[in-house]
Amino acid sequence: MQEARKRQERELVAIGTLLVVAFAVWRATTGADLADGTHVVALAMRMAQGDAPLSDELNLQALGSLPAVPFTWLWLQVVGVDGIVLASRLFYVLFALAVGWLAYRGLRTGAPPVLAFLAVTLMLLATPYSLLITSYNTGPVLGLGLATCAAFAALQRGSGRWAALAGAALAFSVLSHPATLPPAALLAIILLVLAGRGQMVRGLLTGGLGVSLLIILAVLAGPGFGALADTVTFTADYQAVRISPWERLLRSVGMHAEGLLAWRNIPALLLAVVATVPRVPLPWRVVSAATAPVALGVAVIWASRQTAPDELLLGPVASAYLVLLAVLLTPAVVMAVRDAGDLRLRRLLALTLPPGVLGLVSLSLVSSASPKWGVAAAPVQPLLGVGVLTVLVLLARQRGRAVALLAGGAILVSLLGVHTTRVFWDPAPDRLNARVSGGPLAGLLTQQATQREDCETRRAVEGWVDPDDSVFFWSAAAGYTYSTAHMDTPILWLADFGAANAVGVEWMSEQDRWPDVVFVHAGVLEASGGWDEVVARDPILAAFDRDYGAPTHVPGFLVLRQDGTTRPVDAVGACR
Repeated sequence: MQEARKRQERELVAIGTLLVVAFAVWRATTGADLADGTHVVALAMRMAQGDAPLSDELNLQALGSLPAVPFTWLWLQVVGVDGIVLASRLFYVLFALAVGWLAYRGLRTGAPPVLAFLAVTLMLLATPYSLLITSYNTGPVLGLGLATCAAFAALQRGSGRWAALAGAALAFSVLSHPATLPPAALLAIILLVLAGRGQMVRGLLTGGLGVSLLIILAVLAGPGFGALADTVTFTADYQAVRISPWERLLRSVGMHAEGLLAWRNIPALLLAVVATVPRVPLPWRVVSAATAPVALGVAVIWASRQTAPDELLLGPVASAYLVLLAVLLTPAVVMAVRDAGDLRLRRLLALTLPPGVLGLVSLSLVSSASPKWGVAAAPVQPLLGVGVLTVLVLLARQRGRAVALLAGGAILVSLLGVHTTRVFWDPAPDRLNARVSGGPLAGLLTQQATQREDCETRRAVEGWVDPDDSVFFWSAAAGYTYSTAHMDTPILWLADFGAANAVGVEWMSEQDRWPDVVFVHAGVLEASGGWDEVVARDPILAAFDRDYGAPTHVPGFLVLRQDGTTRPVDAVGACR
């Protein structure tokens, strides 16, 4: 009987894995953008061409794209740029699947198969911006999720190997996004305290410090710490005009409070309150806690269908929804763990609650993007996965295994439903009606406006870039993915940074890497005041204006060539 139940649960996990992977593959083909999602692919392309992060690309975000560089190099050699964004997304799905398998193995040391699978899915499936792509945003999702599960396995088994894996995963997370250092360090400290002495401590230090030492040696042997300092200084200079870290944190708190306390969420809020009332019997508290995620998911999905396609609420991006859900459930989970007296659940809560809170704060402090994109969710997702696991474990004890499995399925369906309500840069998938047929975005389903912008960029690059030319894009980082031309720029995401762009002029002069072709995004330029006004304050555009001659207007761009030549306007062609 027991063996038959285990076999049945393993079969359910296998079926669930296939369904989630199929969903992720479909999701990877849905939505196109010429911003963050394509920028990180361009970063991998640049490093695949031989440029180094920190010395050639003065952007810490490039470190998050490092795991994708070997695959990107292979794709460029075999296929070229066609379909490289979709291919990169599918690579990430496989990468996440491998990480998820390890995380599942770790969580299985103290949790039933189906519930462990559900918890890992909640930890890893949702990503900031809803972009399934290897980047500085998704690296911490995978790294912190795996580190949490491996740390739990180390405590359950007294295993130095699992502790080493936890340490390596934490180092990977910090490499991908240095702002995750506070939650990663706190998780390591908690594991050290809970482990005491012995092989777990040695394993954690070997894995964490070993990988960190390799990273330090790579920096010393490559760009050097001077390049790291220059990158940090340049980043601080061009971001100085943005809101302060304190203002970012206050904005995050305000948006999350507004998003959670909306009237549409009243049923979920009431269920969460019931789940925290001590006088309510534990069985009913657990049922309320298990129902609250579904109620919140329904509210988010309903609200997203009532708003205009270009309006963004806090919730339809799946990672932001998980942050709201974690805030909603955590008080009930803490009380339930206290009352249950289960050492496994206490360990999981200890490993996730403090890093989750600290990480939400640390990432909110450094990110200038809206919290509606879920940019600070990575440290919180392990907490949410553990919270739902806790609720379902207690529900199985109080109401039976079948009820817990049914509730877990409903929670998973809620997450998948929310995941379909928003596509970065695009409206919901069912509102998309254009499939890109060629170029780096080939195979992606998008809206007609994005398809047209993609067409304009392809035509401009094909019309102006000759073989062996190098390129520079101003405020159009996605443009670098449209050819294999060398990227002569100090940072791909270079825009209207004012006097801070003097660093770019110095870099081009010292490296003797002045681009053969310059593309300036026409829409952003117009919004910034026009050519003359921007040239007056931007040292890079001023240098191009002085040395390259007058720009030529083509659909979507102003173009300049270093040799002063032009192309007939009609050679670029028109996009319908």
